[in-house]
Amino acid sequence: MISAHMKPIRPFKLLLSIIILLVAVWVIRFITLFPWTPTQLVHSDDLRVCELIVVLGGEYYERIEYAFKLSMENYAQEIYIPSIGFSETQSFIAQKLIESSNDIRVVEGRGASSTYEEALLTKEYITQNNISSIILVTSDYHSHRANWIFSRVMPDIVILTSPPTTTSEKLYRYFRTEQKKFFWYFVRYSLFVKHD
Repeated sequence: MISAHMKPIRPFKLLLSIIILLVAVWVIRFITLFPWTPTQLVHSDDLRVCELIVVLGGEYYERIEYAFKLSMENYAQEIYIPSIGFSETQSFIAQKLIESSNDIRVVEGRGASSTYEEALLTKEYITQNNISSIILVTSDYHSHRANWIFSRVMPDIVILTSPPTTTSEKLYRYFRTEQKKFFWYFVRYSLFVKHD
């Protein structure tokens, strides 16, 4: 029996409480994930054999060179590049294929204009090919954001992120830019977004 002195919870107050709770959880998650220092831009996992190496766009030569190195070390025999870039990049890949002794397969995606689009293209490719584990190759300063985006888009896939090098010069040079990009991506894609 409800006491006469107890007031029932009004629907508006209940809704407001739920909204405040959700916002608090979102803010705490943001504070935890946001790169507050240049070194927090870097995400690097211990590597093991996977089914696919994914190379993200930008600084193609360094990233592709490293992807071939990983493939030569038998971490994966297939390399997927969602956004291939320029014809010079294609020539570089062709040269690397000639130089490599392993049976390496390189697959080119349709092209993307953002890391998020690259994640969507990769999801499409690995779904079509029943792939469950990837090594994500990108630059050190881009690795934290890229890992977060790919993990959001493909939560059931094993994603091991591996930057070719870690150079403090680049981390400091791109620090503010990456902070802004991470904030924008977090606000845009961390809420109720369907990643199809």
